[in-house]
Amino acid sequence: MKDPRLETMLDSDDPVSVIDNLIKHGMLYYATTDITMSRGEGYSFMNIGKLLERAIQSADIVDVKFSDLNGDPTRVSDVTYWRYLLMSMSGYELYIKTYRGGFEARNVVELIILNKNFPRSVIYSLDHIHRYFERFRNEKNLDSFQKMDFMIGKLKSKILYSTPDTIMEQNLHEYLVDIKKDLYKIANGLSQYYFAYT
Repeated sequence: MKDPRLETMLDSDDPVSVIDNLIKHGMLYYATTDITMSRGEGYSFMNIGKLLERAIQSADIVDVKFSDLNGDPTRVSDVTYWRYLLMSMSGYELYIKTYRGGFEARNVVELIILNKNFPRSVIYSLDHIHRYFERFRNEKNLDSFQKMDFMIGKLKSKILYSTPDTIMEQNLHEYLVDIKKDLYKIANGLSQYYFAYT
């Protein structure tokens, strides 16, 4: 994607071709890694990175969309607000199947943060991060493994034992900031223990 022609195409009224190119290269990358890459440590690290990024993005999207409401999510009665938020995260269909009776802020928070069946939820990402991380357990790195396992497990427990009501009572913004801090600590810990050149 470092083709200098792409910038020219963006500037010269042909952004659709650039988007097509981006999609094509993204699909090639995904297909190559999914089909040909061995399921060893490299694959696990790649997926942990993807899932960390996804969890942080989900928390950011919820934080930004709810901050637009000035702390009062009940004031949005416009169905399109919630629909477009969920569509942007590919969660609209699951929301409709899971929750009956319209859109409520409480249910949106539950879906995006706490729903284990929603691939873009924070807890789904953490569950899968933990699964991929378990593959790194061995006698050589036991100390660093235990430290990282504790960090991941602690954050997982914090989210698992939350409810939409306790999250909203605590203040959604502060809760999400804490979650993101913990996710960044996990990312930094992985970098320190597994990629540091010491």
